Amino acid sequence: MTGNVSDEFRRRIDRVLDPEFTESLGAVTPGELRSRLRDAREEEDAISYVRRNLHGRISLLSDELLARRGGRGTSRSVDALVGALGDGPSGCRGARQGVALRASEVAGRRGAERVLSEAHLAHLPDLGDDDIEHLLERVESSEHELSELRRRLHAVIDSLEDELAGRYKNGLELPLERLR
Repeated sequence: MTGNVSDEFRRRIDRVLDPEFTESLGAVTPGELRSRLRDAREEEDAISYVRRNLHGRISLLSDELLARRGGRGTSRSVDALVGALGDGPSGCRGARQGVALRASEVAGRRGAERVLSEAHLAHLPDLGDDDIEHLLERVESSEHELSELRRRLHAVIDSLEDELAGRYKNGLELPLERLR
């Protein structure tokens, strides 16, 4: 990658997804290769965190529509919200310390922030069915955009990991245990 001043001002996600990020990896130093891999993984973690939040919104909004159509009102949605915010283990990949802070940066650069920051869940009983359906479409659209970014990030991570694994296999890098 070129090291000009404008690179400092580019979003990290843009740098990671730039084709130059994974070009000529054989010429990249081991430290730079690990740094690139770390950056890509951190971006993937943050995007995954935001996606999980959007999935929760999708579930709550869908459940509310189903409850209304079945005549059950909003109590089931409130129960679902309490369950979604519970302390149980998520079992999801990427739940690393500090991910929520990075996720706010990721979401802030995307339409997902607007969807996540809106207080529509607090006003759910006051919203009409059409309003909820429109909101659900917006949340699903944001989730689809992030899913595409995540898919592209996985391709970058795979390229970087393949390069690092190839170096280990060919004896060009010391195993991590020996670097300590």
